Formats: sequence, structure tokens, C-alpha cells
Amino acid sequence: MTVQFFEGDVFTGTQIGNNQFVNITGNSNVTVNISWAAKRGNTTISVLVDSSYGSGSIPEFNEINNLANNSIFVSSYQIFYG
Repeated sequence: MTVQFFEGDVFTGTQIGNNQFVNITGNSNVTVNISWAAKRGNTTISVLVDSSYGSGSIPEFNEINNLANNSIFVSSYQIFYG
């Protein structure tokens, strides 16, 4: 299964890194990580799983739950002092 991370929206944002491929079985979960150079201010990070949105490689009853996002805020202090 393909996992993709985006800065911004998955449809109009910029992909972070390369596609990641994971094996997962039904009714289970897996953790996927990616490194990203944070920018000062508000940023939305989005994740898309089984990337052919609406017609992915895994047959599912609900394709809507293949997309998630979260907003983060990085202050100037964190950029300059860690």
C-alpha cells in the first residue's frame, strides 16, 4: 500500500519525500514516519493512504478514511533555539 505525505492539501500541496510502501492486513495499523524541514508559522501536513483516491489498490467499503491532516505551528523561538 502506498503512503504519501504532503505539505498542505493532498490535492494542491507539495509532496514531502517519496512514496512509502507498507504491508498491512485488515483491521490492523502500521506506523509510518517521514522527516521534514519545518517552516515558521502554521502548516498543514496531510497524509494519503492507498493513493488512487476513490479507486485505490485495496478494495474498501469506505475510501474516505484514507485521508488525514493536522495543522502545526512552529514559532520563531523553535527555529532559532530548538
